[in-house]
Amino acid sequence: MKTRSLLWLMMASTALLFSLSGCGGSDSGHTKVSGVASKGLVKNGTDNVKIFALKADGTKGNLLATTSTGPNGDYSADLGYAGPVLVEVSGTYTDEATGQPVTISPDKPMRAAVENAAGTVTVAVTPLTELAVEKAGSALTKDAIQAANATVSTQFNLDIIATKPVDAEAGALSGATAQQKQYTLALAGISQMANSGSVDAVYAVIDSMKNDLDQNNALTQTAPQLVQALEDFAANGNNKTGVTADTLPAALVNVGARTAVVTFGVPAGTIYGVDLVFDLPPGVTVVAGADGAVAPAVLSLLSAAAGSFTVAKYTPASGDLPAKVHLVLSNANGFPGGNFLTLSCAVAPGVTPSFGSSLVESGAQAVTTSSGGTSGAAVIVTATL
Repeated sequence: MKTRSLLWLMMASTALLFSLSGCGGSDSGHTKVSGVASKGLVKNGTDNVKIFALKADGTKGNLLATTSTGPNGDYSADLGYAGPVLVEVSGTYTDEATGQPVTISPDKPMRAAVENAAGTVTVAVTPLTELAVEKAGSALTKDAIQAANATVSTQFNLDIIATKPVDAEAGALSGATAQQKQYTLALAGISQMANSGSVDAVYAVIDSMKNDLDQNNALTQTAPQLVQALEDFAANGNNKTGVTADTLPAALVNVGARTAVVTFGVPAGTIYGVDLVFDLPPGVTVVAGADGAVAPAVLSLLSAAAGSFTVAKYTPASGDLPAKVHLVLSNANGFPGGNFLTLSCAVAPGVTPSFGSSLVESGAQAVTTSSGGTSGAAVIVTATL
């Protein structure tokens, strides 16, 4: 009881400090999935959104729900299910680069996959989520989905699943968040790359990006093409966003960083909670919202720590101070010592970062059964590029 009381106090105070929502925790077997379908917005569809369960081997399972997109490309569905899902969307959208209507066929829908849909979940369905599905491969297992969503999110510096793009016109963008604006313009850039008003041409662009990621772990070849397409779109007579080449978001102009996957572990004991601050090497960043909340798409609990509640806040580098991530995790049942979480980071071109346990700031705390309360935590950090 003492351990859990201390843990609750640690979590409550930290969550209040961050003013951020957490992720993870147990599921109730009931899920509400909602989101936006966009390549521009797929508006006013009829039974054009299908949500499937995914089996443990990554193959498509039962159809869980069928619903329709509304006037803003939005959709929602209640599922009597919690677990990995695949969302498929068909319908008609207005191509941003040509201004012409384009139809996505039900035989070749746009897709998004989520490794653990539970509770209330936002799932955007766009060419970037389709890219992640293709990157994950034919077996859409939980691990493959998480890794692919994290990689594509890191490439574009936004959460491709939880961020909802808006209509590619000035009025909608004026009320959008920075990441919504960035997402919307990235999709417009892909339309400009396709440059034909054909959905097959859009899929061809997605295939090129997927091959680039497979070969280089980054959009090494296609990122410069996207940046050029964005500049061309800014000068396009069909551009209704009000964005010019001079006002394109810097995060899009710098798209295409490599992905580093950082793994955190505590070597021994039964762990009920962890509180740590991790300094990032120069040239390394993390996808986060305007409030600093680390994007769920780039933060993944490993199986040992499944069901844990996590809060993570990113602070950019400032002057001589490094960028850092403050991470708090709790698990009411405890989990065995070992690796418990991965964080996908963006590595700037030309940078070869050095990761290690020395980047964990002093004062890291763990709640363990052996201590009966909080104790100093020896956190082990490894990374793959």
